[in-house]
Amino acid sequence: MADTMSQKVVGWAHSKLRQRVGRGECWDLADQALRASGARTSKTTGPDDNYDWGTPVRIEQVVRGDILQFRNWNVKTTTETTVRFTDGSGYHNTNEGIARRPHHTGIVEHVGG
Repeated sequence: MADTMSQKVVGWAHSKLRQRVGRGECWDLADQALRASGARTSKTTGPDDNYDWGTPVRIEQVVRGDILQFRNWNVKTTTETTVRFTDGSGYHNTNEGIARRPHHTGIVEHVGG
């Protein structure tokens, strides 16, 4: 049975884990995954463009293999560190940070419930 376009895109992207694709930019991975799968790629490629990957979909309709374009988003990270010493003492720290990101492209691997 032939793979669907979505399966090809995700499979190709998985085959490139821990490898630099193109210039190493997020756009390069999506672009090359689409090309390798026989699909058309973004019509625009400028570093600050709103890339056109195809037909827009509502977030509730996103499926595996879709290309998402993020604009002006924030990532909140929480790092918890627990240290225990042999005498039973220790400590626990929680650090939170926010990283502001202006532009990002991603390939949907999995859609949660």
